[in-house]
Amino acid sequence: MLPSQDDCIKEIKHNVTVYPKPSAIYDFKDEVCQYIPLQLKIKPDSAQNNFIYKWETGKSQELDDSTNARPTVRFSEAGNNNNYIRLTIYNKDFEACSTHLENKTIMVHPVPNGNLAADSTICQKLQGTYKAYDIKDCDSCKLEWFMDNMKQTQNDSIITKIWNDDGTKKVKLLLTTRHGCIDSIERIIVVNPKPSTPTQYLDTSFVITNQVKPLYIRVEMIH
Repeated sequence: MLPSQDDCIKEIKHNVTVYPKPSAIYDFKDEVCQYIPLQLKIKPDSAQNNFIYKWETGKSQELDDSTNARPTVRFSEAGNNNNYIRLTIYNKDFEACSTHLENKTIMVHPVPNGNLAADSTICQKLQGTYKAYDIKDCDSCKLEWFMDNMKQTQNDSIITKIWNDDGTKKVKLLLTTRHGCIDSIERIIVVNPKPSTPTQYLDTSFVITNQVKPLYIRVEMIH
């Protein structure tokens, strides 16, 4: 008896594990102020525990943890030259299954820089002058003055202030760019109390006056 066609077939089975390939997009802004931390994250992040993260940046950046799902980075150089973010995501169980996200360029806006001129000491009730100078990286900059944490209505580079109370005072100047980058400059001054004027009294118990009296001369004729 000839074998049937089914007898010539051998079935071989092999189980194959298919690992999910990571899929994500960046979920953070592409501009930040110099030195201000920027948190890096992706979306969706619901399955982030199943993946390994490798963040990379340019040479001038400080990354707190390159394997964290949401690390923070600080950019020390302004501009966008070499200020980039790159991410590679690996499957924990099968690292060959990975996704490389394209570089994302970050525009880093400079933090303004300035100086504040103020006398270290001043007398109570006298007018003090305070001046902002050597202001850099601050096009269209907004100036805000604070005297002992009280915001002033003056916003020029030179302002005046009369201190009614003596003691230690704090003068603060805020420089804010149109991109929201801020520099804070503070000075401590000492307001000395104004000396009090002594009360003057007039002693009227003894008064000397110059008096002018007429002089009379008697002339007699002798015969």
